[in-house]
Amino acid sequence: PWHTWQSMASVTDGSSNTIAFSEAIASGGSQDVKGRVVFAETPANLRTDPLGECDSDLLDTSDRKKFKSSLAIVGVVRGQRLADSRLFHGLFNTVNLPNAPSCAFINGDGNNNYGVFAPSSNHSGGVNAALADGSVRFISETISNKSTGIATPVDSDSGASQFGIWGAYGSVNGGESAGSL
Repeated sequence: PWHTWQSMASVTDGSSNTIAFSEAIASGGSQDVKGRVVFAETPANLRTDPLGECDSDLLDTSDRKKFKSSLAIVGVVRGQRLADSRLFHGLFNTVNLPNAPSCAFINGDGNNNYGVFAPSSNHSGGVNAALADGSVRFISETISNKSTGIATPVDSDSGASQFGIWGAYGSVNGGESAGSL
């Protein structure tokens, strides 16, 4: 939820089961999934089917590397204004898999936005992520995220994640264990 933060004391799932940071590509080509966030075609779908909404923006759902050209030009290039603090510029969440599409609803001034922001890298098959215990792990882009069968996602800052093992890494106090990679 908006305007919340976590302290190390709130990481009750364990610091070795919680992601603190991940790498992200600042910009790819105009249609590249890595490094770009497109504006959702149907913003309401981000609340009811976030993964399906991001996939609907893809040029080819079997390839998952390029956005439709008509959408890519209205998207946001990540990393251009990190100090801006808006979600789409530098943050990520553990909803869509590493190196997967990112899409968002962004109002006119960009201050009230929400979406699916995947970490990205040029590494083959995943991203490096720093856990809250200070260790760094390679997270595979095939990690389980329960990409189907999710009804309206829960808007909460506590409780178990609905997004599988990948989601468990992003929750600090869900009571679930992310397990080993």
